[in-house]
Amino acid sequence: MTFDEFNQVVAEAESVEQRANEVVQQLARICVGRLRSSHASVYVLARLKRELRDFDLRDYSWRDK
Repeated sequence: MTFDEFNQVVAEAESVEQRANEVVQQLARICVGRLRSSHASVYVLARLKRELRDFDLRDYSWRDK
């Protein structure tokens, strides 16, 4: 693999990651107010709750772990 090919692969990966983050933002907006009626698994809801523990509502920022 050449250096240019490596740079292209890295740029593509960054692009995919950015698009994935945009999709997560859209899904988060859709989920607001719908989690109770969604019948999401207990496992998924527990993982979401664990992740959100690191979010500080007082200053709207993520806490360092």
